[in-house]
Amino acid sequence: MKPLTIAGIVLVILGAVGLYFRGVPYTKKEEVFRVGNMKAQVETRNTYEVHPAISGLVLAAGLGLVLYSARKRAS
Repeated sequence: MKPLTIAGIVLVILGAVGLYFRGVPYTKKEEVFRVGNMKAQVETRNTYEVHPAISGLVLAAGLGLVLYSARKRAS
């Protein structure tokens, strides 16, 4: 497989996942205070949201790369 085809497939997968999940969840641990050996931590869960238009553009770019590499190979 050519590198353009592989890059296109990766972009198609990322775009589809971005459209389906609409975000990437992550957990952040933060130390509130520490006294000697005792410490207190706060764990917050957030989601890094991805706009559907960006996911659609990534998906379209991936399809474009796959089609371009297939057309270039046929020539």
